[in-house]
Amino acid sequence: MDYLPTIVKAGISYRPAKNLMVNIETEKELFSPPQFKAGIAYSFEEKFWARTGITSQPNNLYFGIGFRPRRFQVDYAMSRNYLLGFTHHFSLNYNLKAP
Repeated sequence: MDYLPTIVKAGISYRPAKNLMVNIETEKELFSPPQFKAGIAYSFEEKFWARTGITSQPNNLYFGIGFRPRRFQVDYAMSRNYLLGFTHHFSLNYNLKAP
């Protein structure tokens, strides 16, 4: 019998300061061990972000930066994958709602 992918997630975000956000999350897939995630994001001038985070199962470190001019948001992150080595992640977002 085939099973549909089933994932349950729970997380919390906390802002100890206006420009700092701390996040923790746990994720459980049906037939996999639970994965724990933690991250920190720090903003500069409300347009620039520096981010770092960790995950378990497998253990990975992430580092990233972001830039948000007006309606666009550009993000870059780098992680170290135990099979692939360093991997790079890019995203470009556009917000339809005016800031």
